Amino acid sequence: MHELSLAMDIVETVRKSVEGRNVERVTHVELELGEFSFVTPEQLKHAFEMVSQDTIAGNAKLKIKVRHGKIHCTQCGYEGKVKVDAHGHSHMVLIKCPKCRGTAVEILGGKEIIVKNIKALVKR
Repeated sequence: MHELSLAMDIVETVRKSVEGRNVERVTHVELELGEFSFVTPEQLKHAFEMVSQDTIAGNAKLKIKVRHGKIHCTQCGYEGKVKVDAHGHSHMVLIKCPKCRGTAVEILGGKEIIVKNIKALVKR
């Protein structure tokens, strides 16, 4: 479950971002998640809740926006969004060009995992 290690990395990123900023606690973390990162948003939220306990991000809400993947097909030249076909629980994914159905594709975007915004309460 790479969601657990990812959640730990997110909490560490949040901690470093607010360090030395007179923050009482973090209330919200906004995340952009590329669909080709193959992270399950609900599992990530659950993992984040677990690992953020007893940290500055404890009880913070994790808001996740999933970004579509983008490919370039080297066979027909198509560039754009694509639907991903996942095969069962084998973690095998086949990415096909929606125009020519070819599999010779390059991923141009959608692997990102980005902390976009952190909202916090400031100490008084």
